[in-house]
Amino acid sequence: MLGPFDPRQRSQCPSSVDFSPRSADEVFTLFLMAVGSATRVMDTGLACPDWPLCFGTLVPQMDLQIFLEWFHRLLATSLGLMAIAFAGLSAAWRQGLFPWVPYAAGAALCLVILQGILGGLTVTELLRFEIVTAHLGTGLFFFCLLTAITLAWLPLGVWVVPVGCGLLH
Repeated sequence: MLGPFDPRQRSQCPSSVDFSPRSADEVFTLFLMAVGSATRVMDTGLACPDWPLCFGTLVPQMDLQIFLEWFHRLLATSLGLMAIAFAGLSAAWRQGLFPWVPYAAGAALCLVILQGILGGLTVTELLRFEIVTAHLGTGLFFFCLLTAITLAWLPLGVWVVPVGCGLLH
């Protein structure tokens, strides 16, 4: 069990909606997608010509284009670590969670791994249209999965307001 926190506990009359770690992942993913879009629009996808390093180092000498591509990779790596943590914690705490959460976390982790592979191929295959499109589509699918997880985790009262809660007076 998770101690005093029980995500299955649902309030009859919700007064507010908590900002969950899943919501933080959504905001982080949205920011990552914005940086990735800027990378594409500014044509900096090949500013770091090798992968996974950038000019053979973890932190290269920067200009704006190199920084944008490098920062996109840094954010993506961070999101990958967050997905690993989510999947690991979901597996460890599965007794205290909704039954579907570890499966959803595993699916999210698989999508992040696929996304990393596609990101590497985007660079090594010199921005081939099919790979860039698959990279974008996988990112959108991952974002939609995080959104679905977050919405499914919200207290029931957010969607169906029980009679007598005084919200419609």
